[in-house]
Amino acid sequence: MIKAEKAIIFLKALIYPSQIEKGGEISAYLVDTETISLHIVSMETTHKNSDIASVIIGKLMSISGILKRESNRLLEPFGLNHQQFSILFEIAKAGRIRQKDTTNRLSLEKAHVSKVVSKLNSMGLISINSSEEDKRSAYLSVTEKGEQTVKRCRKVINSWKTNKLGHLNEADLSAVLDSISLLQNAFLNQ
Repeated sequence: MIKAEKAIIFLKALIYPSQIEKGGEISAYLVDTETISLHIVSMETTHKNSDIASVIIGKLMSISGILKRESNRLLEPFGLNHQQFSILFEIAKAGRIRQKDTTNRLSLEKAHVSKVVSKLNSMGLISINSSEEDKRSAYLSVTEKGEQTVKRCRKVINSWKTNKLGHLNEADLSAVLDSISLLQNAFLNQ
């Protein structure tokens, strides 16, 4: 219940800062333990759930674009883009992983992952080994060069992250995480 309340507070701040500035009032309540309902009441406008959903999607798309641009800028000195690093990081995190599992974990297209895996392999960042059990399946693992690249990239990304999010306290960050998790589950379950 506490997590849901934090999520409501975060969503209020994310969605309606302009309405708050104009003197609008926001009310939120739990419909049940899985669903949060938000309403804004002002003298001029009452938003419907579909309007709220549109604002959420718009803000997520904006944030996604910002993160993509910034991560590409930060990763360019390493010869990587954000998609390549995401796949490299997933492989490094797993230690040894089937290419199919990487595709599923990151919810990416199989053809795209194959192309990126081929590029990372040609850069000497990962190795590809056929499975002894199933010759159609390949296992991916990070090379020493790949491990060093991941460490250097993470250092740069963590510095940027601290610069952008360092002013938020743990409670704020937990509320953001809860809200994002709520949205991610909604998208994955459909």
